[in-house]
Amino acid sequence: MGGFIRGQLFLGVIISAIQTIGLFLIGVPYLFFLAVIIFIGEFLPQIGAYISAAIIVVIAFLARGWQVGLIAAIFCTFVNAGLEGQILAPRIIALSLQILEVEARGLIWYSHTPLG
Repeated sequence: MGGFIRGQLFLGVIISAIQTIGLFLIGVPYLFFLAVIIFIGEFLPQIGAYISAAIIVVIAFLARGWQVGLIAAIFCTFVNAGLEGQILAPRIIALSLQILEVEARGLIWYSHTPLG
């Protein structure tokens, strides 16, 4: 269990850093607050990424306008679905649990099923 928690902590730090840098480049304000929300969202299976992305998009929309909000939404979708879900999460969890990447993908899939 300790390896899984270490993997989730590492994944949370990596995703928070990537998204914070991206949001800085886009021009979204309140970066520290958003980084904390992203980090906490990494520990909520399935809905954590959606909740943190929704908060980011709302703040970007209200603070900088609909164009920046749209760019932030596309960026968050790319990072959460593409980078984290398909590349980083299986590799980091596999390394932290010392299992094969295919097994990690199965564990991630199983942990996100309704009865898993």
